[in-house]
Amino acid sequence: MILNLYKSKSAMVLFGLPAIMLGLWLPSFMSDSLMQIENATPLFDLINFQNPLINKIIAFAIVLFTGILLNVQINKNEIFERNTYTPALFYVLIMSCFSDLHQIHPIVVCNFFWVLAYRRLLNIYNQVQCKSEIFDASIFILLGTFFSYPASGILLLLPWLTLIIIRPFDFKEYMMPIFAMLILLLYWASYFYISEGSFEILKLSKKSSYSNFNVHFNWTHYIAYGLIIVLMYLSGFKLIQKSKASSVRFRKTTSVLLSFLTLVVFIMFMEKYVLNNDSFILYGAVPFSLLWSFFFFYNEIKWIGSIVFYLLLVLVIANIYFKPFLESVSF
Repeated sequence: MILNLYKSKSAMVLFGLPAIMLGLWLPSFMSDSLMQIENATPLFDLINFQNPLINKIIAFAIVLFTGILLNVQINKNEIFERNTYTPALFYVLIMSCFSDLHQIHPIVVCNFFWVLAYRRLLNIYNQVQCKSEIFDASIFILLGTFFSYPASGILLLLPWLTLIIIRPFDFKEYMMPIFAMLILLLYWASYFYISEGSFEILKLSKKSSYSNFNVHFNWTHYIAYGLIIVLMYLSGFKLIQKSKASSVRFRKTTSVLLSFLTLVVFIMFMEKYVLNNDSFILYGAVPFSLLWSFFFFYNEIKWIGSIVFYLLLVLVIANIYFKPFLESVSF
């Protein structure tokens, strides 16, 4: 029922999204504990409120707004044949899968800026000049990197990849990401010099990442990761199949999405195997929610999609409400 509602073209279903998300976050709101995020960047420390309730309310609002903003932009660009609201649903589901991360977290903020950047890149196709779009997207990605350093910096390649895919070569457009880096770094360094009397920005290079987040894996996690792999394969196959019979604009737009996904996979790999953060899966929330939507929108065998979705939903709910019990059960 939930899946069919969000596959519909009625925007009214978005009013139900806070209720779904609240159901997933309710145990977290009932708890007065916060995971301590150490070794975070200075910019993140400025917004990491220590009051548990305020912290979680702000995180809840950011995740919800990010999902809706992403969905609105996708419908605006007519990537699907009609409006659909599964991207927002999938984004909220992915970002809610770890109850320990139901708080202000570097990835929560980073994903918000990634969506702002992606929506600017989607506007490039019909533009005569796109320097402002590339500049804005680069600024947003850099802001996200300042919250989630260093792995997310890989996404700085996306504006250049987008230009390669969509636009003929224009030297000024290719220089925009570099200008964005220089300007933002100048402001960042100036801020710390004025407020702290030193160039604290240099300390970013000395930090490996925010503190490690380790999941106590149980059998449901392995099933969930298996479902995600299957879903990625089915979604990718459906996307490629659809691209072959679609317009040039659709093929280029989806090529940008696949480039986004490829860079995010590298970020996830670095977070998991280099920085040892089990929260790596949340980096995939934006491209995953879009890619999965292609499968559920164009899938002709409805019962397969329903089984995959509801099984994934049950696993997420089980790990939120019955986490201690699941961790005690071993096979």
